[in-house]
Amino acid sequence: MIGSVISMAALPFVDSPDPASWPLLVLAILVHTAYHFALPVAYNHGDLGQVYPIARGSTPQHALGRFRGASAASPSAARAKRPLSKRFETW
Repeated sequence: MIGSVISMAALPFVDSPDPASWPLLVLAILVHTAYHFALPVAYNHGDLGQVYPIARGSTPQHALGRFRGASAASPSAARAKRPLSKRFETW
């Protein structure tokens, strides 16, 4: 909440994003909001020892393309074909 207030205060001093970037910006906001609503639900319904590493550790892996977009010859692609519970054992 504090970050939103600070961002709103800085808004008059920065340029508006390029119109071509608006769809991606909206998508990022929607995904981020869904993540923040789903995280407490996952913490309430799952074991913290399993939920926390998956919730916090899978996002950087997605950003690096470990699950999607990896080449077939890479070890990451081989890991991505295994069940989710086995993927995190070797990292």
